[in-house]
Amino acid sequence: MTTFRLPRRSSSGRFILRACIVLAVTVLFFLVARVSPSSRVTRLVSHNDNTDNFYYRDNTIYVDPFIGTSGPGHVFPGATLPFGIAKPGPDMTGNDNQAGYNPSGIIRGFSQLHSDGNPSYGNIQVQPLAGEEWEIWDYASLRIEGSQVASPGYFAIGLDRFNVTVEMTAAHKTSVFRYDFHNASKVAVMINVGRDLMESFMGGMINLDRDKRENTRITGYGTYRPSFAPTGAFKVFFCTDFNLKPSSAALFDDQLHNETETTLTGGWGGLGALVQFDTMTLEEPLISRVGISFVSEAQACASAEDEVPAFDFDLTHMAAKKTWEDTLGKIRVDGGTEDDKVLFYSSLYRHFISPVNKTGENPKWESSEPYYDDFYCLWDTYHGVMPLYAMTHSQPLAEMVRGLIDIYRNEGYMPDCYMGMGPGYSQGGSNAEMPLTDFLVKHGANYGGVSWEDGFQAMMKDATVEPMYQGWTVHGRTDIEFYSENGYAPAPEDSTYDAPQRSARSASRTIEYSRNDFAIALAAHQLGNTSVYKEYLARANNWINLWNPDVEEDGFSGFIMPRYQNGSWDLYPPQFCGPTLNHFSCFLDSRGGEFYEESSWIYSFSAPQDQIKLIELMGGPEQYVKRLDHYFDKGYHDMGDEPAFLIPYLYNWAGRIDKTTDIIRTLLRTHFSTNSSGLPGNDDSGAEGSFVVWSMMGFYPVSGTDVYLLSSPLFTETSLLIGPNQVFTIVANNLTDTNRYIQKATLNGQPFDRSWFRHSEIAGESGARLELEMGAEWTGYGVKKLPPAITGDVSWVQ
Repeated sequence: MTTFRLPRRSSSGRFILRACIVLAVTVLFFLVARVSPSSRVTRLVSHNDNTDNFYYRDNTIYVDPFIGTSGPGHVFPGATLPFGIAKPGPDMTGNDNQAGYNPSGIIRGFSQLHSDGNPSYGNIQVQPLAGEEWEIWDYASLRIEGSQVASPGYFAIGLDRFNVTVEMTAAHKTSVFRYDFHNASKVAVMINVGRDLMESFMGGMINLDRDKRENTRITGYGTYRPSFAPTGAFKVFFCTDFNLKPSSAALFDDQLHNETETTLTGGWGGLGALVQFDTMTLEEPLISRVGISFVSEAQACASAEDEVPAFDFDLTHMAAKKTWEDTLGKIRVDGGTEDDKVLFYSSLYRHFISPVNKTGENPKWESSEPYYDDFYCLWDTYHGVMPLYAMTHSQPLAEMVRGLIDIYRNEGYMPDCYMGMGPGYSQGGSNAEMPLTDFLVKHGANYGGVSWEDGFQAMMKDATVEPMYQGWTVHGRTDIEFYSENGYAPAPEDSTYDAPQRSARSASRTIEYSRNDFAIALAAHQLGNTSVYKEYLARANNWINLWNPDVEEDGFSGFIMPRYQNGSWDLYPPQFCGPTLNHFSCFLDSRGGEFYEESSWIYSFSAPQDQIKLIELMGGPEQYVKRLDHYFDKGYHDMGDEPAFLIPYLYNWAGRIDKTTDIIRTLLRTHFSTNSSGLPGNDDSGAEGSFVVWSMMGFYPVSGTDVYLLSSPLFTETSLLIGPNQVFTIVANNLTDTNRYIQKATLNGQPFDRSWFRHSEIAGESGARLELEMGAEWTGYGVKKLPPAITGDVSWVQ
């Protein structure tokens, strides 16, 4: 082929002008924010949860989608709607491209489906081309340095090799691309069905239809494997149209076919279409529209025509931005630095990238219930993401809960993980119990259209019926009979710490089964089932059966240890699997051992249902506090993994909210930033961001319960719209970095001296106001009435 490359200077034109406009508008927004915050305040009128007493700002100006896109964060920075299916973004090479984007990678195309933190997708790629220096197997390009721009509902980047600027936005099921070829003489757009992030293409079909639409329509499907599941496959149907008439179009598999071919099928190889345009006829920007469906091509086309009827890129972008304004507008913060706001709202934004609302797109069964996919995974999100939905986005959570229960109706169990239309690997227990109970105890049995008869049956089946044929690897539990009789999941008889035979995760599973059983107990109480409540409340302390008082490390006695069926101990170094000793030896893709992803140091603290009993086992409150101090000082805490998120708040059970306050400030400042490498671990559908959001607001949920633990906010005022006419406001008077300790407090004007509160205390008809007086010294706030515990003075239930 002839060699043709556009001059570098030709990239300046429209792309630089557009970049300058975006930069100028962004700077103007931030200047207005600093000078007069109230000037950007508008009344919330478009959301169903409207209230005359709540105002919100355009918080999208504080969102930086690139935070966490390099290093271990694996964040998706492309365009999408909250819980949206269409997620157009670049697919790039490199080890950290799980969500497609990798700052140092080469762009292989722009696909329609992605997941925050997971490489399951990257399906139906498009790639603009210019000149003649490419082939159907050679079209990757470096980005133009510094050309990437992202905001909620929008993404743009320049391709260095072709000197093309690509913009993208999204409706719920439709991606929209706008291409600026900078006056190139020969241009094309490639659609590639046979390539995805995992290179898992299993076959598909592509069709070129010149009769149905004047400007040529390309439809088809591809079949792919999910990334985090032992088996399964899913089909993605698509429908691609252009706003302008092409000069030619052809299909390809292992070769480019002549234009008479209208349909191709293929498997385990390339499959796509090449649509070429004569730039002399491009009187307006070229726009492509890609509808997506998991049911049929016809449904993909219908969605695209309905959602983006006029190929209006700017209108689609404006609608996406407005949706994000409403979604992020439910939480308003004042005070703090601009950097604090960027970190806060960027973390909040990532809560809504997934799971994905695929209602009407379920090819497996017909149902009138909502259908959500891409729970990656409940093991990751039940700690903080799902409880945030319960507080500020309860209607979507109601739909997710109904969807999980409907999966039980049709597949026999609720999943712990669900990706690509099927159950993924279980990492711990049967963790669907956690968001179900969290929702139930906060909103009651009559809200959201949930069938709690079926929901409770689903939870009980998880706890009592073991799936056949190793089915516990994707749902339910294993060793149920032994666990029910002996109170722990046993370690394999042939496995030892230094020679693990397989990853049974018996110690961490026992911890999680206990917590899942605690959730079942609270759900039973809420539903009036006293016998199940009492039985499962007792089971909730099964973790004690793995407490070995004779294991010592660093001067501290007593740790969670796995046991064999005969009751003898399988002893592990307490640091093993943590940040300081063989950290990556216990992940799902390794042989591992009896702890999953974390050490006994972390799992030995992981019984929030009965911290009073744990304090007793550890030698009393003073020794408990020393042990927590030592745990953080020695670097045993893993801020990049979800089991560690609640541990900084455990000081509250020892009456030391000051310690909670100090360590939370330290963790936020040392592990999180607004840089592209600003996350300490895989974001996992917003999980890392959830720790930031809750901790910056100054409290954290004990998931699966109605209790929140206080620390200290980073903002002088935070307001959350938690329901119609319900605003929960936290005011921190005299707050500075030094004045970080609560001196006294009032809740709705009444004295309040606890380091915790219940959801019912803030969810009155008009919400609630928690006012904190802050000071430079801790004076004993929070020592009197400790948080609930099974064996404590305060009951979990009212």
